[in-house]
Amino acid sequence: MAIQWGERFFEEAMSKGLNIDEDDILDAFIKSQTLEGKFERKVRLGKTDLYYDATGRMSQRSGKVEIDAICRENDTVRVIEVEKQLTYTAIGQALVYSYFYRKEKP
Repeated sequence: MAIQWGERFFEEAMSKGLNIDEDDILDAFIKSQTLEGKFERKVRLGKTDLYYDATGRMSQRSGKVEIDAICRENDTVRVIEVEKQLTYTAIGQALVYSYFYRKEKP
């Protein structure tokens, strides 16, 4: 449902010659009320780890990810990943973010 909405919105905007970014797409999606609930943008998950690199120096590795948005509706949380074009990478990203969200915020 949301994917179909996003495709229609993006195609319409492009046909009008509008230069839109992912924030514009998310804004329009929220305003469309396709999903009801409370939206939260740029949700960070993960942590920064310290480790020793191959030379023995201490370094930082970030395991942090940033979810474009979530929508809370009753007991349901939907993870929203916004891309201009639907790809397998974007689908995988949304699935992985959903997994991490459930694991970190049960």
